[in-house]
Amino acid sequence: MHRRTLRLLRAVGMLVLLVALIRSRVDAYPVRPIGVRTFVMRGTLVDYNLGNHGGGLTIVTADGRSRTAVIAYPNTIDGRHYLCQDLPSLRDPTPSAVACSQRPPGILVGRSHIRVIYWYGMVRGRRMEISDAIVSEPTRREH
Repeated sequence: MHRRTLRLLRAVGMLVLLVALIRSRVDAYPVRPIGVRTFVMRGTLVDYNLGNHGGGLTIVTADGRSRTAVIAYPNTIDGRHYLCQDLPSLRDPTPSAVACSQRPPGILVGRSHIRVIYWYGMVRGRRMEISDAIVSEPTRREH
């Protein structure tokens, strides 16, 4: 009886540890609250990066302003979920499979025009713009 109890306690302990690890990974990324008001920003995607404890993106708007947003989880690009640390860019058009196993078609950092859906929320004690959706937009033609 004593050995069975120890095995059960070990199994429960491992389960608690596993849940804590998964939860800490997910809690690093904000989640869109139900009913929160969303906004839209448009521009050229100039930076996109995901890490173990968060991620962010930067766009440059048509008037030349730089805007950043924290990336939420889950997040979508053109309606699909992608787990990419880095997206294809002008400098690195084919990132490694580790950095991005499934590349979103038509997205190229430094060139792609996108629409970012975001809301305002608190991240690490600061009010930030947080996004869980990126949508490709047609490339603007220069005149």
